[in-house]
Amino acid sequence: MTVRRAATGMLIEHAADLVSALIPEPDKHHIRRALLSAQAYLHSLGVTAWQDAAVGQALGMPDSFEHYLALESDGLLTASVTGALWWRRDLGLEQLELFRERRARAVGRFRATAVKIMVDGVCENLTAAMTRPYKGHPHEVGMSLIEPEELARITRAADAEGFDLHLHAVGDQAVRDCINALDLPRREGWDPRHQIAHLDLVDPADVARFAASGAIANIQPLWARQDPVLVETKLPYLDEAHQRVHFAFETLRRAGVELAIGSDWPVSSPDPLWGIHTAVNRTAPPADPHARDARSQNEPLLPAESITLVTALAAHTTGAARANRLDAGRGAIRVGLAADLVVLDADPHAVEATGLGGIGVELTLAEGRVVYSRIHDGALPTLLAQ
Repeated sequence: MTVRRAATGMLIEHAADLVSALIPEPDKHHIRRALLSAQAYLHSLGVTAWQDAAVGQALGMPDSFEHYLALESDGLLTASVTGALWWRRDLGLEQLELFRERRARAVGRFRATAVKIMVDGVCENLTAAMTRPYKGHPHEVGMSLIEPEELARITRAADAEGFDLHLHAVGDQAVRDCINALDLPRREGWDPRHQIAHLDLVDPADVARFAASGAIANIQPLWARQDPVLVETKLPYLDEAHQRVHFAFETLRRAGVELAIGSDWPVSSPDPLWGIHTAVNRTAPPADPHARDARSQNEPLLPAESITLVTALAAHTTGAARANRLDAGRGAIRVGLAADLVVLDADPHAVEATGLGGIGVELTLAEGRVVYSRIHDGALPTLLAQ
């Protein structure tokens, strides 16, 4: 008799490693070509620097650390990259020794000065850590991937070693745990750039404490619209009170929290203009293929939580540079700073707010070197061929 077996469930969070661990790793040439292709694509969107928030054995992907070093050594890394070293929950504080060694080796355009810690999951599969149960699931409050006491122990140790912390927190309980864990002793000469990323839900009671902590809010504004993914797979699990604090960017800004805009690519598009469009309008940019329905385009998600164009541009430039510890040389147009410049085909201040997502990139320069040109696009194939 033949027994047929079929998968009938879903592996969530780290359980997915049971499958991803069986996938053969790509060879080094494939990985380096992929990094160069990603760099070229980001340059075409006007991005000259970024933080890679998963450097290490993470999420079923190969460790990119040595590959970044190789590209830097070969003169092929034209962007400035901050590596966030992936914190493995199956190891302890001893991994800080590896992190120190990696930080010492990464001294060029690629630097490894941050540590990435996953604190919870996401709302769509009920793994984001919540202060109260999900709607329709009275016994489910999500997953705290690291217990609060252990998280505080890790953040104290990493901070003492001079690492910036990048904490993934989606649910309001996870955000609260991160704020508590970042209640760290201040010391002379240390200017930390700790950040809490995603922040889908922040309890209003924690906003002032967030600001007092000095942590940076790493926000992904492209998510803050009523697209089919949010409406169909997330909102049904959030009660009314949680829905009222959904991606509360303006509330955080008004309280004095520093904002830095990121994309979480490849989860969502890394196009800065699309992110800025959504941050300002709280609706989707017209060209986004994942949100072309009428609701996504026309019904703002909590319009009172929109931020101004000036705030959004600053969060994507000076704010992001500060979060990546690049602000001494980048992130603004000023004498003495590196010429990381982007030429757009329209002035964001002159177009209607609803047209922000349609602005394109004409030219991108990194340290004064043309790394993308829409008209003379010969730089990219040349770069990839090297």
